[in-house]
Order: sequence, then C-alpha cells, then structure tokens
Amino acid sequence: MFAKLDKNKDGMLQRDELIQGFREIYGEVVEQEVDEIMALADLNGNGELDYCEWLVATTKKEDIYNSNKLKQAFQYFDKDNSGKITLDELK
Repeated sequence: MFAKLDKNKDGMLQRDELIQGFREIYGEVVEQEVDEIMALADLNGNGELDYCEWLVATTKKEDIYNSNKLKQAFQYFDKDNSGKITLDELK
C-alpha cells in the first residue's frame, strides 16, 4: 500500500500523495482527515511519512507486542543462542 501511494517513488508519502491515494481508494476524502493522519503519524515532524512512520501508524499494537513474535525476532538476531544480541549479529 505504501508503494502504491508513493506516486513519485521517493520513499516518502507527502500530503498530496495521501490525498490522491485516499481519493482513489475511498472516493471523496476530507483533506482535514489527511492532515490529522499526518499530524499523528509524522513522528519526526518533517511533513512527510517515511516507511517506518507508515508501519507504526498502520500496524496494530497487538501484532507488534505479541510475546511470541518478539521472541522470534530476538532469536532471529541471536545467532549463537547466547541470550544476547551482539553487534556482529546485528550487522
């Protein structure tokens, strides 16, 4: 969805891209709604949404904070099963 909305393919979603995308998907969209989304999701305040901000805004907290998923993510990086993630494992 992010890639579809990112019309100029710069890896960022600008306000105009969101408005255009919402119109294509939902028909009419109130620009005020897009402004509210931008205000909440633009965590670094640069007036655009990057992919990380998009993920934070569109992912359910229940999906992120699931203990099984957190454990799987940790184990993915903990290659030697030491219970710690080293800098080399992170690289």
